[in-house]
Amino acid sequence: MTLTMELPSGSAAVATESEDDDMLGQSLDHFTIINRLGGGGMGTVYRAMDESLQRYVAIKVLGRGDQGVNRTAHVERLLQEARAQARVNHANVVHIYFVSRNEKLPYLAMELVPGQTLSARIAEGPMSYREIVRIGTQVAQALRESTQLDIVHGDIKPSNILIYEDVAKLSDFGLSHRISLPGSDSGRVAGTPNYMAPEICRGEPANIQSDMYSFGVMLFEMTFGRLPYSFTDSSFESRLDAHQNNTPEFPITWPTEIPELWRPLLEKLLAKKRANRFSSWDEVIEQMRSLRPMRPVAAGRIKRGIAWAIDLLILATAQSIVVLLGVFLANALFSSSVLTTLLTASSLCLLPVAVLRWIGAGGSSPGKNLMQLQVVDRHGLRPHPQVLGRRSIMQYLPIWAAPIHTVGLPFLFTIFAIAIAAFIVIVDIMLALTRQQGQSLHDQLYDTSVVLLDAREGN
Repeated sequence: MTLTMELPSGSAAVATESEDDDMLGQSLDHFTIINRLGGGGMGTVYRAMDESLQRYVAIKVLGRGDQGVNRTAHVERLLQEARAQARVNHANVVHIYFVSRNEKLPYLAMELVPGQTLSARIAEGPMSYREIVRIGTQVAQALRESTQLDIVHGDIKPSNILIYEDVAKLSDFGLSHRISLPGSDSGRVAGTPNYMAPEICRGEPANIQSDMYSFGVMLFEMTFGRLPYSFTDSSFESRLDAHQNNTPEFPITWPTEIPELWRPLLEKLLAKKRANRFSSWDEVIEQMRSLRPMRPVAAGRIKRGIAWAIDLLILATAQSIVVLLGVFLANALFSSSVLTTLLTASSLCLLPVAVLRWIGAGGSSPGKNLMQLQVVDRHGLRPHPQVLGRRSIMQYLPIWAAPIHTVGLPFLFTIFAIAIAAFIVIVDIMLALTRQQGQSLHDQLYDTSVVLLDAREGN
């Protein structure tokens, strides 16, 4: 159920693979076959030497068992794949070098990616969130480029994604077709059963939303190490039924290493109706980029200290202005000293509230912006506004504690409150100076860190 298949609507499929391979060592034009890399329903892939340019390439050869009309159709399919893939000149698409129209042994030569397939990477064990987003964004960018060239891929799955040195490359356009010819695939079921969109299972024509669904199944598998559905049995029909009727089976307890905002993206990609998925790949990429983590490049202590000092200076200046304005208004409007004190204290309370709302909404502060810093959570994303606000209470504690005496509290209580605030600030600074990652007390309490602003993960 991980092999590409192409059937009339309602048929069943059985994939078989011969153990004998007499292609090894043979020459196809100026290519010499070295070893077999893999195979599927649309052909077999070999590693070969391009004797003319002295470089290694991948050779995809159609199965030699098909004859007659079937054979002709498969040759045309190979040529279609080559044309489609060659048109998409993108860094995340495997490049096509040569196409042979030999009727006896049609093949195409393409870029040899010396890495592994995404399916092999998934089989190795859990993928980090950063890795999932990086690979997913690159594949989405390749599919956006294909869409702009009027091409639907038609067979998105992990085994068609090649990975080498943090770069993902999309391959195998064997089931692609033109978006401008939506009826060209109607009446047939084509794809890989584990990744086929509900409408494809019903024999309806594919479009970019069909690729999005397959992309969503692939992202789900990358995230949780399994497919989004469990099946009643191992049959082809049970898989088609699951894609059309079952609800994606998300973990009951959401994994702590994956941000919860990742779930709505998967749910939208896996929607049963095309209209409920994204309208374009631009939308998919935009949402993935909003969930793209910052690299864990911790900001230096000097930069953080300067940013903190700048913010304190700005807040202290604003606080002084608020105090002077409050005293002026109180003296102008009231003769009572009690009312004057209350108005002054009330005006001072407005500053913390305004600052907390400002930092929560913008996710940063003037000092951090100037020093190119960003606060991130454990996933490398901007924390929730409430977390940022609570974190700022501790970070700027000297500003909040300074005007305590204006409230009119007993002297000893005021001294005690200021002493507690000073102690917390000292501990906060000492931890930031002594801990290896430079995490201060407020970072540890709210599971945040400060990183360089330009350290975005991925493209």
